Amino acid sequence: MSKHTPGPWTLSGANTVHGPDCIVAFVGTADEEVRKFSSKRQNADAYLIAAAPELLAALEELLPDLQCRCDVAFTSRGRHQSNTFCHHEDNVKAAIAKARGK
Repeated sequence: MSKHTPGPWTLSGANTVHGPDCIVAFVGTADEEVRKFSSKRQNADAYLIAAAPELLAALEELLPDLQCRCDVAFTSRGRHQSNTFCHHEDNVKAAIAKARGK
């Protein structure tokens, strides 16, 4: 996967998410399928898309700390199933991989 458009991404009033030099996404069209969803939901989706670069950066910054905390939880039998940090580490890794197209 090629590198994504760098942030920050901003949202215009027309549900258009802009990168520094391009349109990243347009949320909503005149299409019949899209009209099933309220403009409130389309706005919420657009805000989430606009926050994507910052969310990805925050997860990548958080991951090393989670990995350290999870490593402490290792025993000779492997991970503690109840260790919250290991669970969060797995979720953060999955979200980063999804964002990276892996």
